[in-house]
Amino acid sequence: MGEGLENVTISGPGIVDGKGLLRSGGNAMFGTLPSFGFFIRHATGIKMNDVAVRFEQTDTRPAFALRDVADVDLHEVQADKADGVPTFVLDDVDDFTVAASSPVAEAHLGHAEHEEL
Repeated sequence: MGEGLENVTISGPGIVDGKGLLRSGGNAMFGTLPSFGFFIRHATGIKMNDVAVRFEQTDTRPAFALRDVADVDLHEVQADKADGVPTFVLDDVDDFTVAASSPVAEAHLGHAEHEEL
């Protein structure tokens, strides 16, 4: 894992939406991001508790895209989801856990080269 974020905790109640990202200039600065909620890369020690990721209009991107990330613990995370679209897209992710969440209620992966949940 390269240099990046370490030991980040997001605890709610909180709501993230694509509209908030656009207001902050995310789309103009970075182009189209691979998720409508959280795009996390080059990070370790990510913890989220009681967080909701919502869209105002159906979005065909996943709520979470993680690349080159380790030690992820998500608890009571709720996310909107379009039909046929995964909630999580994991690329090169180690030690991923989601619990008491929706639409993915429970999962633990030691390593995911590429996984869609």
